[in-house]
Amino acid sequence: MIATPTFLILNAEQLTRSEPQAASRNYSALILKRLIFGSKLIEVLVSSIQLIYRLIIKHAWTLTYLRQLSEKMHGIFRLLALSKQLIYDVKWYGGSNRIQYLAEQLQCSMFEVCQLIVKYQFMQNHPFDKLRDTLKILLHYRIEREAIMNDCWAFRQNPETIIDRLERIREAGIFPVKPWMVRCIEPVIARRINKESHRRAILGENGTIIYYLSERFQCDENKVAVILSKLPQIKHVSGPKTKKVVDFLIENEYTIEHVIRVPRILFHGVEKAQKRLNELLEYGHKPKSLIVFCKTEKEYNEYLERIKKKWLKNEKK
Repeated sequence: MIATPTFLILNAEQLTRSEPQAASRNYSALILKRLIFGSKLIEVLVSSIQLIYRLIIKHAWTLTYLRQLSEKMHGIFRLLALSKQLIYDVKWYGGSNRIQYLAEQLQCSMFEVCQLIVKYQFMQNHPFDKLRDTLKILLHYRIEREAIMNDCWAFRQNPETIIDRLERIREAGIFPVKPWMVRCIEPVIARRINKESHRRAILGENGTIIYYLSERFQCDENKVAVILSKLPQIKHVSGPKTKKVVDFLIENEYTIEHVIRVPRILFHGVEKAQKRLNELLEYGHKPKSLIVFCKTEKEYNEYLERIKKKWLKNEKK
């Protein structure tokens, strides 16, 4: 069903009465969507301007509202350029325009694509062939559609540059891939790749902490997986830090069972843990639980005092 200007006006007035801010944000996108279905551009623009005029008269006492209306007007005047671009898309790119194509490939509504174009204004005049090529590349490298919609700045990059960057990311074994990795400056992605390389050098080609712990503690991966279920954040611990902690635990004859009971130990620094262990060993005490190494300074000092008192008591006997 083809939308009429009256329908647009009613929708805009309804949005305005209920949520002025939402109206300001979505009105341009609403008109874009209706244009796709064949509404006459001039008629829509005239009706829209008449609506804006009526709303200004009605709400002239509210400066905030006037600012919101000016934002709507700005979006409306951009429609003329966009409508020409959509016609150009259809003429030169196989009967489809950028809004229809993006909606199909991103598996979302055309209204959502219109909202994206209102938010990312460069997409309005960005060459359609580059938009298509970039989207194909991003999807090929398994970047999630939702992530793409949340960060469209990657479309401004050159497709050849995107492929080069994504190949380096894939070779480094980084997953999942996010759009920011495509558009960030070189030093940022270089650090990310370097970090992943160090991680894999320590954790192995499998690159997971579950595999690494099962290898170091010589146990089944399913057993180690319990740790991840208790504390999923552990999978983000760096490779070098994991190695230091595991070395400390194995050297002091702690087992995977100890780690399963207190997985937080993998987040803690080895230096502090080693210092505490040395202090406790001076009083003939080796902790049976790793929780001692995770206590706050206050809690640990209280624990140490109890150990000291117990040791002194035994010494007097």
